[in-house]
Amino acid sequence: MSEVLHNAIKEDGKNDTLFTYLETAFNWLDHHEETSNFHLIFLLQLTRYLGFYPQNSSEYEYFELTEGVFIPFESASCLSKEQTTLFKSLIDLKFEDDQKIFTGFQRQILLNILIDYYSLNIEGFKKPKSLSVLKEVFS
Repeated sequence: MSEVLHNAIKEDGKNDTLFTYLETAFNWLDHHEETSNFHLIFLLQLTRYLGFYPQNSSEYEYFELTEGVFIPFESASCLSKEQTTLFKSLIDLKFEDDQKIFTGFQRQILLNILIDYYSLNIEGFKKPKSLSVLKEVFS
């Protein structure tokens, strides 16, 4: 996660709200044993502070990655209906919720979606080299 943070945070100045989020999230991680979805929730919630949190609209069946919005029709940069349904489930998830709602395979799909989302929304974002480690630890 430090690799993602290093690649995603481009600010040089002080950002108290981002710091508070990071501190709260990592404190939560330190004090809980069941953390299988922590990295997914963490990465999605981090997009709030980076300026590209998904605009939630449950009425549409597709999520458009480049614009960060749900849309009623499929386009080239959209998630499939199944992926969008999975992504919506993640959006609704909080750290304190049941961490066992996704299978290992679903977590891998969601992690790939999030990394693609970051890549499309942060100029120069590099895919983490530690991605295979995350997949192994949280699968």
